[in-house]
Amino acid sequence: MCRMRDREIIAFTLQQMSALGDFTSLDRLRDLVESLTDGGKQNHRFENFALHNISAFISASGFPNMRVFGYPSEKPYYVFMIEAEVGQVSLLKEGIKAVLHLLKTELEKFGQFIIESDTTVRAMMFEIEREGSYFVNIESNECLPFYMDDDQKKQIVEIEFEAPDGYTVGSVKWETEHKILHSHWHYNFTTPAEIFRDRLKYLPSVGVRAEDGYLVAWEMLQSFGQLTNLFTLEEYRGNGLGVLSELSLAQVLARKELQVFKYVSHDNYDVVRGTMKHPLWSLWKSPINRESSDENKDYILSSTMVSEQNRILFEFFADFELVNIGISVITNLILIYLILYRSSQEIGAYRYLLLAFAINDIYFPLVHLFTLPVICSYKDAFVMFSHGIFTSRISICLFACTFSQTMPLLAHLFVYRLIATKWPRYLQFYTGRTCFIMVTFTVAFESSLFTNCYFNYGPDHETIDYVQTFLEEEFTGEGEEFIGALYYSVEGKFRMRAFLATMGFNSIMAVCSSVIVSCSYLIVAHFRSTHVQWSGKTKRMQLQLFQTLVLQMIIPMIFVYFPCAGIINLPMMGFRLNVFPNLVSASLTFFPLIDAFIIMFGELLMSTLGDFTSSDRLRALVDFLTEGGRKKHRFENFSIQNISTWMLADGFPKGHMRIFGYPSEKPYYVFMIEESNPHVQVRTPSAGHVSVLLKESLSAVIEMLTPDLEKHGQILLEADTTIRAMFFELQSEGAPFDTVYYGDFFPFYMDEEQKQKVAEIEFEAPKGFRIDSVDIANDYDKMHSVWPYRATAPPEILRLRLENLPSVCVRAEDGNLASWEMTHAFGQLTHLFTLEPFRGKGVGLLAENLLAQIFARKGLQIYKYVVDTNVDVVKGSMKHPLWSTWKSVKNGKESDDKEKDIMWSFNIFKYRRGKEN
Repeated sequence: MCRMRDREIIAFTLQQMSALGDFTSLDRLRDLVESLTDGGKQNHRFENFALHNISAFISASGFPNMRVFGYPSEKPYYVFMIEAEVGQVSLLKEGIKAVLHLLKTELEKFGQFIIESDTTVRAMMFEIEREGSYFVNIESNECLPFYMDDDQKKQIVEIEFEAPDGYTVGSVKWETEHKILHSHWHYNFTTPAEIFRDRLKYLPSVGVRAEDGYLVAWEMLQSFGQLTNLFTLEEYRGNGLGVLSELSLAQVLARKELQVFKYVSHDNYDVVRGTMKHPLWSLWKSPINRESSDENKDYILSSTMVSEQNRILFEFFADFELVNIGISVITNLILIYLILYRSSQEIGAYRYLLLAFAINDIYFPLVHLFTLPVICSYKDAFVMFSHGIFTSRISICLFACTFSQTMPLLAHLFVYRLIATKWPRYLQFYTGRTCFIMVTFTVAFESSLFTNCYFNYGPDHETIDYVQTFLEEEFTGEGEEFIGALYYSVEGKFRMRAFLATMGFNSIMAVCSSVIVSCSYLIVAHFRSTHVQWSGKTKRMQLQLFQTLVLQMIIPMIFVYFPCAGIINLPMMGFRLNVFPNLVSASLTFFPLIDAFIIMFGELLMSTLGDFTSSDRLRALVDFLTEGGRKKHRFENFSIQNISTWMLADGFPKGHMRIFGYPSEKPYYVFMIEESNPHVQVRTPSAGHVSVLLKESLSAVIEMLTPDLEKHGQILLEADTTIRAMFFELQSEGAPFDTVYYGDFFPFYMDEEQKQKVAEIEFEAPKGFRIDSVDIANDYDKMHSVWPYRATAPPEILRLRLENLPSVCVRAEDGNLASWEMTHAFGQLTHLFTLEPFRGKGVGLLAENLLAQIFARKGLQIYKYVVDTNVDVVKGSMKHPLWSTWKSVKNGKESDDKEKDIMWSFNIFKYRRGKEN
C-alpha cells in the first residue's frame, strides 16, 4: 500500500536515487504508521489500513513473519508489507526491483510469489513480462477493496452479534484448526498451512461453530491486516454464518482500533454487490492520480500468480544505442538551457567551456545516430564500419574524429580549473570570444584525426583480404567501406603503416591525458597547501567543481577511450580478441548522457528507504500520514493504523512485519512487509501517485527483499492497481519475475458512523447456528484448507494471524464450522468463508459483521477487499449500510458518488533466482 504527499514532490529531482528502508522494527514501524497517517489524522484512509493493522499485530503479539519496508528509506513514498514465508508484495517499478532483490532468497526457495496491488501495478507486470520475458502470467484476479470507515467501525463496535441457533461465534483454534482453514482456502496452493497457523495464532480470527463444536464458518486476518479467507462449509451456507464471521472479525478489529478492510474478487458478484450495499462496508475510491486524466477511477486490487521461466542470459538489442542517443540529446539540450539561464554567476566564463562540452555531447550522438558504427577486432586487426544512414568511409572517419574530440575539450576544462584554483587573476583571459576561438582551434586540430583515419586506416589489399571472410560471415551485405588496421601480415611481419596510424591516435590521447594529470596534480597540491586562504563557501565550490570535472573525465575514459584504445591497440600487442561487435559502440552512447547528469547535479544525491518498524518511528509515521489523527478516517491510512496498533502493543505481527517509507524523511510511499514469504502491501498515497517516486521506491524494496526472494522464490503484492502497473513496468524492464496470479479487488470500509452502528448492533446467529470464537486447535486445518490463497503462505502465517488477531466463526448446531472470518496481518478483514452447506443462510455476513464489530469495539479501522469476480459480494457490500467504498480524493476530501472508486490488487510473482535486476 502506498501514499503520496503533494508538498514533497518538489523535493525530488532527477539526481536522486533511492533505496529501501526497513521499518519492521517496532519503533520504526510505529514511526512509519505515525508518518503515513499523519499522526493518526489519516487513519481512515484505506491505503493506510493494512499498515495500521500490521503494526498493531506486531505491537500486540509479535507476529513473526511480517516485514515492512518503505521506499525510499527516508520519508517512504511506497510501503511494502511482506509476509516473508509467503511472498506477497504490494509495489511499483524501481521499488519493485528493490523488493525483488530483497526477496531473492525466498523466491529461489518457493519458485513463485504473489503480488497484491492495484491493476496499474498488474499492467506494469504485464509490460515487464512482454519486454523482459521474465514472467509468465498464470492467473490474474481483480478485487474490489472494501473497508470500514470510522463511522462504520463505530457502528460495528456497538453491534452485539449473535450466532443463529445452534451456532456459536468465537476464535479459531489455531493449533488444531489451521489446516481446516487452509484446506478450504481457494489459494491454498500458494501458501503453506504453516502460514495460516501463524496468522491464526497471532492475528484475530472468527469462527462459527455448530453445536458439536465443529468449525463451519470462519474468517481470519491476512498478515497485511485485511479480513480474508471468509469461508462457510457448503452444508452450512445460507444461514448468515459467513457474514456473521466477517462482521464479527471486523468488530474484533474495530474494537482493537484496527483498520477493517477486505478485498472481494470482482467476479464474486454476490459478495461484491452485498458488500457495496452493506452499511458497514465502504468501497475504496481512488485519490487523484497526478499522471492520469482518469482521476475518478476506482482502485482494483489485483492478485497475480506467476511461474518461473528460464531467463535469457544475454540479449543485446540494436535499438539500445538509439535510446541512449535520444536521451543524450534531450538531457544535453536541458543542460545547455541550464548553463545559459540557470547557472550560477560564480562559475564565470567556465560556462562557455561547459557549453562547448554540452554541444559536443549533442554533436557526437547525432553523428553516431547517422553512422551507427560497428567497432570490433578480428585476430591481428581491428575494423570499424557504418551500418546507419551513411555507410561510406568518410562517415566512419568523421565518427572516429568526433568521439576523440572529447578528450581535448576535457583538457581545456582542467586547464581552466587549474587557473581558477591557483591563478585566478588570469581568468580575465577567458571570455566568450576567447573560449570560442580555443574550441574552434581544437576542433580544427582534431580534423587531423580524420585525415589519419581516412588515409592511414583506409584498408589496403592485404587488410581487405584478411578481414573479408570475417565481414562476409558476420555482417552479410555490410562493411563494404571500412577503416581498420592489420598489424601483422599473414606471414607474421609487423606492418609499420598501421602502427604509425595508431601511434598518431595514441599521441593525441597521451598529450591530452598528460595535461589532465598534470593539472589534477597541481590542483590537489594547491588544495592541500597551507597558504590557501579561501572562505568555506569558496573552498566547497572549488572542490565540488573539481570533483565534478574528475567525474566528467572518468566517464569517457571508461565508456569511450579504454574500450576504443583496447580494440585498436590490443591486436597490435599480440592479443587476439573477438569482441561482440556492438559492445564498444553501445558503450560510446553512455558517456554523453551520464556526463550531462554529472554536470547538472555535481554530486549524486541519494534518497533511500526509511525503516519505520521501530515503535518510535512507526508511531511518528502514523502521525505523519494521518496528520496527527486528522486523516485517520482516510482509507489509505487504515492498514498502517491497524498494523501500528498491534505492533506498538508489542503484539503480532511485530517480529513478522516491517514497515518502510520512501523517502526516509516524510515518506510519500509506505511499504508494509510481512516477512514470511514475503508479502508486501503498498500504501496508496493520499495525494495521488508520482511515477518517479513510485518506481524508485519499488525498486528499492525489491532490492532490499532480494535475499528473501532468493530464499522463498516468490513475492505477494497487495496494492492499488496503479502500483501494480508500475510493477508490471519494472517487470517489462527486466525485473526477474514471472506473473503467477493477479486479481482486482474492491476496497470496502466502515466509516466512523458505520463503525459506531456495527459496534452497537446485537448480532444473533440464525437458527441452528451459534456465534463462536475460532478454536485454532480444531478449526485451523479446516479454515486453512479452504483459504483461496493458502498456497501463497506457509501454514504458520494463518495460524499466527488466528492466534493473535481478531477472528470470528459461526458454527452449526453440531459445533462444526459453518462460516468464519479472520484478520489479515495488514489490518483488513480477510478469509471470510462459509462452507457450502451453510451458504445462503446469512452466516457469512454474520461472521463478517461480528469481526467488524470486534474491530469497531477495539477502535480498529474496518476494511476489506472483495475480488471483483465475486460479484454478489461486491454488490452486497456496495449496498450494505455498514460498508462504504473507497473513493478517490480531491483537494483532500473524498470524491462524490460520480467519481470512480479505487481498485485494489492482489498479485503473486515468482522470482527467478540468481537473476540480476
